[in-house]
Amino acid sequence: MTETRHILLATDGSPSSERAFQRALELAVALKARLSILSVSELESGPGGQVEDTEKMRRELAGQVEEFCQEARERGARRVEGHQDAGLPYSRILGLVERDDVDLLVLGANGWRSLPPELGSVTRHVAKFATCAVLVVR
Repeated sequence: MTETRHILLATDGSPSSERAFQRALELAVALKARLSILSVSELESGPGGQVEDTEKMRRELAGQVEEFCQEARERGARRVEGHQDAGLPYSRILGLVERDDVDLLVLGANGWRSLPPELGSVTRHVAKFATCAVLVVR
């Protein structure tokens, strides 16, 4: 079994992501692994408030990433870093997995658009194509 040195949590701010954070943090502390926390804002275009809504979501996700990073440090995680990106979530998540040599990707089973027990579309796609181990948290 390979050593887990780098854990990536992908979050969209959903309750499922909150549970995934708790699990990723437990593992990072126990394994003394680096913990990266990533949020990806989907780019939307169109009339009306869509651009403003996307910007609002980006700010909310940035706040959550910072809160997660702070809590992780307070609870004993040694190396914690936050990342924000914009675009297709599955593409940005898989890109960071490749670029940063991630050993374990942790994400919630479903985000804001899907309901249990179904896996969300991002979770399904990432689990299918990730080159590292994937932990899906319900």
